[in-house]
Amino acid sequence: MDEVTFRLVGLLFIGWSMLLLAYAGFWKRRAGRAYYHAAAQASDDKERKELAMRGVLAGNKEAARLYAIMQPDEFSSRHPHKVFKKKGVRCVFHHFYYPKRYGIYLNFEQSCACKDLLDFKDGQADGVDFFSSGISKLNPNPGTVVLFMPCSAGWKYWRRFKGMSNHIRNQCPDLASGISYLKYTGERQSLHLQKGRADIQMEKNYELTENLKGKEIIIVDDLLTTGKSLNAFKEEVEKKGGKVVGAIFAAHTFEMPTRMEIFMHALFSYWD
Repeated sequence: MDEVTFRLVGLLFIGWSMLLLAYAGFWKRRAGRAYYHAAAQASDDKERKELAMRGVLAGNKEAARLYAIMQPDEFSSRHPHKVFKKKGVRCVFHHFYYPKRYGIYLNFEQSCACKDLLDFKDGQADGVDFFSSGISKLNPNPGTVVLFMPCSAGWKYWRRFKGMSNHIRNQCPDLASGISYLKYTGERQSLHLQKGRADIQMEKNYELTENLKGKEIIIVDDLLTTGKSLNAFKEEVEKKGGKVVGAIFAAHTFEMPTRMEIFMHALFSYWD
């Protein structure tokens, strides 16, 4: 075989290989989409997970998101109703919160949980359920003061936490409500549920008016994401002599894992 013929054969081989790879990639993408749509419509959770897993292995991005959201405990080091430490504080949360962009992947219970959080933020729910659950996990000492995370405005603060404060006063004789310990000096930009909130500079718009020396403090907030607000408020409490022994949150923002993490999990699950 002369050199020219050898080169032509080589080029033909490369061309056919590229066509075959493109053909295989086309059908792989179609299979991934088909698996995702089948998983999204499946009524049985086991079948839904199986189809989503196959969609992940076929490289479908939407299937990967669905697969991760179906089993958040598998992709998070923090779990609902399990105490963990954040910024040196023992924390507990009631359920995961999923940003709006993931809404199409949620099941009924997850959608309800997200709505419950938003209702609490808007003052339409008192949050007593997640507070009571959190207290039972943290088991604070008698005399512990419950402080509520400062909001962007005083009127939001009172609307959000008034019902919980009344519950503490009427139903929790071993605890003290510190709802009146904050004096607002103005309004600031709301941080929660915003993109890039980790880079937003915290603006203080309140004063702690009580001397907390020797007091153990539990902080209550709606949503834990970066822990930046928790750390800032903890520092203010410590300036007043208080010791933050715990924090209770309605929800923890679910952080979507990388595509590679999801793929590797699906691959191991497939072989198992």
